[in-house]
Formats: sequence, C-alpha cells, structure tokens
Amino acid sequence: MEKIKIVSLSTAFLLIFAAMLSSVSFEVAHGESQSQVSPPEGSGPYLDGWINRGINKTWGGGILQISIHYPAISPGQKAEPNVTDAPYPTLLFSPGYMMTIDVYASFAGGITSWGFVCVIVGSPSNAWDSERASDLVDALNWLDEQNDNSSFELSQLMDESKFGVLGHSLGGMATVMASGSEPRFKVSVPIAPFVMPGSAARARDIHAPILIIVGSADTIAPPATMSYPLYEEANPPKLCITLMGVDHLNVVNLCPKYVISFLKLYLYEDLDYAEYLYGPTAQQEIDDGKIKLMYDLRIITEYEVLSNGVLYTILIYSDSIILDLVYNQTLFQINVTVTGLPGTTGTANMTIPKQLAPGQDIEVYLDGESYSFTLTQNSTCYFVYLMYAHSQHKITISFVDLTPPVLSIISPSANSAVKLSSVTVSWSGSDAASGIEHYEVKLDDGSWIEVGTTSEYTFSELADGSYTVYVRAYDKASNWRNVSINFIVDTVAPILLIGSPSSGLEIDSSTVIVTWSGSDGISGVDYFEVKLDGGSWINVGNNTSYIFTELADGSHMVYVKAVDKAGNPTEAQVSFTVKTTIVTPTLIWMQWWFWTIIGLGVVFSVVVVFCIRRRKLHRLLHQYRNRPSVRSSSLT
Repeated sequence: MEKIKIVSLSTAFLLIFAAMLSSVSFEVAHGESQSQVSPPEGSGPYLDGWINRGINKTWGGGILQISIHYPAISPGQKAEPNVTDAPYPTLLFSPGYMMTIDVYASFAGGITSWGFVCVIVGSPSNAWDSERASDLVDALNWLDEQNDNSSFELSQLMDESKFGVLGHSLGGMATVMASGSEPRFKVSVPIAPFVMPGSAARARDIHAPILIIVGSADTIAPPATMSYPLYEEANPPKLCITLMGVDHLNVVNLCPKYVISFLKLYLYEDLDYAEYLYGPTAQQEIDDGKIKLMYDLRIITEYEVLSNGVLYTILIYSDSIILDLVYNQTLFQINVTVTGLPGTTGTANMTIPKQLAPGQDIEVYLDGESYSFTLTQNSTCYFVYLMYAHSQHKITISFVDLTPPVLSIISPSANSAVKLSSVTVSWSGSDAASGIEHYEVKLDDGSWIEVGTTSEYTFSELADGSYTVYVRAYDKASNWRNVSINFIVDTVAPILLIGSPSSGLEIDSSTVIVTWSGSDGISGVDYFEVKLDGGSWINVGNNTSYIFTELADGSHMVYVKAVDKAGNPTEAQVSFTVKTTIVTPTLIWMQWWFWTIIGLGVVFSVVVVFCIRRRKLHRLLHQYRNRPSVRSSSLT
C-alpha cells in the first residue's frame, strides 16, 4: 500500500529560466520591457521613522540595543507610524565587526522607504558570528511578541509571516547561521559575509531564498574563498551578485537596489522586480561589466513516497511560479498550476506510477490535453514543458533517493574493551533505494579511509587507551550516514594482592575468610574469581572477599583471579594450614610411666635405707666387739 505525505509546499516564486536570461529573446517576445515599477534606486515612497530600544540578551546576559526603522507619517525619531499599508515585511540587520548601529542607519532608512520595517540589532561590536546570530533570534522573539502588544507604539505594524534577515561582514555570517536555525526568517541576505573556515556548509541549513552580495575588490572577505563557497552550499532559490571593483565597505552603499528588488520579489511577491536581479536590466549590467551574476531559481517541492518499504522523495523543480500544487492520493496524481509572465497561466496534471519501474508511462495533461511519455531505462528525471503566450515553463519531476543508508557498527561493541593492539572494526550497511556506493572509516581525529564496499577494517599497533571509531556509508545518490562507537584498548593485566590469610598461616578454624584487593587503570576490573585447592573457580563479581567453610584439617591453597574488562587475567595464591583437633593434656599421676618411676623410686629408697641401716649395724657391731670390757671378758 502506497503512502504519500506532503513534506513541504513551497510558495516561493520562480520566474522563467531561459527567456529572462536573454534580453534579446525577451524583447522579441514582448516588444517592450516587462517591468512596470520604478527602479529600486534611491529613496522609496515611504518616510523613515525610528525608535531605539534595549531588550534582554540571551548570550552572556545584559541588554541588547536595537534600532527600529519603520514607514512613518513624517521622518525622524519617534515619528508616527504610517499604518496605511501595514503590516509591513520586517527585516533584522546584523552589523559588521567593530561597527555600531549608527553606521547602518542610512542603509536601514533606505530599505524602510520601500515599505519595510528594518531593525538594526546592535550586538557588541567585538562579538563573533555565533553571538550575533543569537542576538538576531532574541530580537526576532521580542518583535514577534511586541507586535501583538497593544501598548507598543508599533503594534501590528509588522507582518509576522514575512520576517527576513540581513547582515554585513561578520553580521553576514550571523545571518546565515540565524536563518539556518530559525524558520520564521523567510529570506536571507548576507552582504560581503565573512565566512569562517569550514562554515560555508552552514548554508545547507537554509530553506529560504538567499541573496549573497559581495564586491570583487573585497580583500577582507574575498569572494573566491568566502561568498562563492557559501553560494555553492546554499539551496535554491539562490542568487550571488558580485559588484565589480567594489571593496568590503562600499558594497553596503551600492547594494540596496538588489536588496530591495530581492525583498520585493520574495516578500511582496512582486514579479516585476525580477528584472533587476536576473532579467534584462540585470543582463545589461552584466554586459556592461558592472556585476557578475550566479543564480539557481529552482524551487523544490517535496513529497515522500513509501513504496514497498522503500522511501523515495519526489522533487518537483520549476523555473516558473507554482501557484498551486495538490497531490491526489487516490489517483496518485500531482495537479500543478503554474504561471510565468503577467497574463500567462496553465495547468499540468501528472500521474505518478505506483511502482517506479522502467517502461511505465507517466500520464501528463496540459490544460486538459494529453501529453504522455515513457520512463526510460534507469531514468529518474522527467521534464514537462508548458508554452503560454510566448513564455516557456519547464517542470522537472525527479525521483530522488534522499534517504541515507542504514548503518550500524557490529564490533567492537560500544564502550567495550579489547586486549589486543590490533582491532578489527566491522559493520553492517544497506540502502534499499539506490544501494551502497562505498564506506569510509576513521579513528579519532584521523583522516577518512575509503574501503570500498568492504564491511570491516583493522587498525593495528594501537596503544593502550580510549578510542572513537567512525564509519560512514555513502549510497549511490550521495546520501551518507555516520555512526561511531567508543572502545578501549587494554593489553595490561590488572594488579592483584591477597590480603588474608597470610602465607603459611596456621588457622584453628574450619571457616576461612579470604580477602584481596585489585585494580586496573585502563579498562577497570570486570570481575574476580576465587577457588580452593583443586576446586572450580567461583565468580564473585566485584566483591573482594569470600568465605570458605567446613575446611578439613591440613594444608590448603587458595587462588584468586582478577579479570579486567578487556579479558586480561591476573592470578594470586596463598597457602595456609587448618588445625582444628584439640589435644587435652593428661594428668601426670595418671600416666603409667609416672607410677613406674614412683615404684622404682620407692624400691630404690628401701634398698638405700636397708643398705644404710645394714652398714650402720655392721659398724655398731664392730664397735661393740672392739670395746675393752668385751675383750676382757673374752680373754677370761
């Protein structure tokens, strides 16, 4: 089932392409000049009044000074506004570097005289482009709010649907930045923009008509390196007018004719002013060597077409003015009403095939008359020409793949760590509409490396540390997508130290608490493991202790392992002894050997006493026998 969604309907104004480039062919067709308006030079029909205000400033705080110039009944400060033709398109102007509001008062007054409100936004004179862009948005918000404030003296004087932004020099770059971020700005006019290196791409963000004006003799903001790259990056409709022989400052004094014409064309929708931009008058100035002109007036109207899961974008380009454009979802038909020169108009109905396939017809009706043609092989761009009253209008229908490729990095995983100095990055990419053209890859701030359609690349000899890898995919329609991931290279194992038990410790309990500390300065410790003797490893996460229970008596060995997030392991071990058997001491008198000794001692004592007594008895007997009385008795 097809699904069509309107992305944007442009109401900008596109004038004829070929006819208006040539003053000769133009005059042949019409015989006289197209423009019926006064040349936009000098002062216009309105008088210049102005007021000054201070408003709150977002960037850095403080007060931002602004000067509001407006069409007035009489000229001068605080003059009564001329409300006859109100509301007026409103412009915000950013001055150049080191320039003040007063320097541009005459420029703003001249623009105002042609039916505009012109607000000079007085950023600090030394402010750079980003701050100036912020100040422009601050002023825009304030004006948008005050316009509905009945107590504000300029209430309802401004057309809130037609804001534009202008700027000179550094203010010109601020114009680009502000209009790229703020869709309320319907036109953008950078004058001699000072474009910082690499900033030209900011113009891609602008989706409003842009006029770039520069002097060929500008040495402060040389066109070749600043304005022209800005023009190349900008989206159509876009114009770049170079004033030949004019320097950086005088360009402000000499550009109002082109600025006013551009504003009249795109904000007042007055087609006659195109003559001074890219019509016969502009062509004459080119021939006279006064200006150099580059322009691309294509207005692009976009439709998203979802067909069988593939997103296409139909772009309708026109070099004519699209008055009306409607998509009929039932018939898959685009109905376009276009106009060119005054009094010319026509309609074209184009039927879009439900399937984009070679050999199919696109049915086209020009003012009700059929005009058919067939899609050629691999054709993606179709042209329809409408002829009315001597003018030619070309409508281009282009089927363009504007969808970036699908891309994702497979490995390494985001925020992961690897333990090798060589890292292979792999990715997956696809593009259902036009297909992948090539991939590019880079590491950190290195250069992009094109790898064709290969979906992996190896970076070698990487030092330990953090890296960001980027992968970019281009499809065959030049759409691209970037993806990136961060990873860490860590080839060093963690540091690990067992705190307890200490080596060789004898423990009298069957429960042992093992503690340790570990660290890894690169990727960090992922987890710890512990085991006892020949058992299995036990993952304990980030805990730094573990309790073993019911240990048998004897020697044991405990092992601890630290693993970092890259998978590098470190082991430590310590031995200890468990001795839980308690030996109860036996009383000495309960020992057999004690009583044996006692017995032997008693026997020995008895023997000793016996011997002593016997000897003593023998001695006494001996003494007795040897007494004189005994001897006498014996002799008798």
